[in-house]
Amino acid sequence: MTGCLYTAGSLDRLSLRTGTCLSPVWAAALPRSGVIKVTLSAALSLLLLGTAVSAATASAPQPYDIVTPADAERMAELTFGPRQPPVDVNMIAGAWTTIATQAGRKPAKVIIDTDIGSDIDDAIAIIFALSRPEIDVRAITTSRFEVKQRAAIVSRLLQVMGRTDVPFASGSPRMVNGATLPDKPVNQYAFAGSEADRPPPATADAQELFRRVIEADPGEVWLVLIGPMTNAALLVRDHPDLARRLKGIVVMGGEPTRAFAETNIRNDPQAAEIVCRSGWLKFVGTYDVTVRLLMPKQDMDRLRESGTAVGRALETLQTLWRVDRGMKPGPVAFDACPLLWLFAPELFHTTNQGLSVDGAAVMRVAPDAPATAVTTDIDVRNAHRVLIDTLLGARPRPN
Repeated sequence: MTGCLYTAGSLDRLSLRTGTCLSPVWAAALPRSGVIKVTLSAALSLLLLGTAVSAATASAPQPYDIVTPADAERMAELTFGPRQPPVDVNMIAGAWTTIATQAGRKPAKVIIDTDIGSDIDDAIAIIFALSRPEIDVRAITTSRFEVKQRAAIVSRLLQVMGRTDVPFASGSPRMVNGATLPDKPVNQYAFAGSEADRPPPATADAQELFRRVIEADPGEVWLVLIGPMTNAALLVRDHPDLARRLKGIVVMGGEPTRAFAETNIRNDPQAAEIVCRSGWLKFVGTYDVTVRLLMPKQDMDRLRESGTAVGRALETLQTLWRVDRGMKPGPVAFDACPLLWLFAPELFHTTNQGLSVDGAAVMRVAPDAPATAVTTDIDVRNAHRVLIDTLLGARPRPN
């Protein structure tokens, strides 16, 4: 019997799981090719080691308290070697600016396509985008199953942020091939509250909202995908003339360095293949890189203690997420990475590669596909600081 080595964040919380499920912290420390397999006897030895460590540190803080971005960074450095030098990002009056921003870069106009409601990183990404003057959110659409429930969460979050001016719509409830995903409870739907108390969607259809936004600013709008790529694939396949008027598509998803069916790819692999082959894909934040952007308990405590409406909203969403998922070292802000790249591409190291998605929902390097910027590294210290400073400073816009 073999299984994957899995940890909740440190040696005193080792356990076995089958498949290729890797925790955020240890995924960053594993080799970039292949998955570590261990025999049952070896796994039991590791579990005994974990028990011994736990007994020796019974009075120490729990893993949820002690895992930090620096921990993940140190483990990654042990595996991959020293980091690239950090970028020169300066903090002025509490707001982060980059050399490009100082030089007059225009705000990036974006449509965010999200599967908000199953994990907390979507909400973190949306709040970040709504709080940065360098990012102009023109619309938000939802993907995956229960798209209307997810749109209700978006509606409530926009209300909390004082941004009911941002239009939103539900996307396709089916995969691009017409198949349906099994409906599951959207664990954060309770956050949406009563339908009577929140703004309605701008239109019943994401494709119609795409049309409105893209036609209003042809060649200026980025499509940011932080969920399955269904809606974008339908745009590319069914409305190619409209897709050609995008500035580009940026995504979080996939991991071409390992045979790993990452969630955003797995939930509609054919859609991901269409997007990868479209010629409009400009940036891919891969799992093995974005997983390093950990937000530990200390961060979430600071947000909760800020006493702001945004802090309270994130506390509610995190509570619902943790009840559904169990104890974790803290959220990983996977989905913030495409938006961080639009804000400050200097935070990422990338390589130009063509990508494709195979029948097993695995993203792979494909020399015959159009090249795109694929992440190989992240300046996690500065990326984390930009993100947490923005979230701590986020305030609802006055009506």
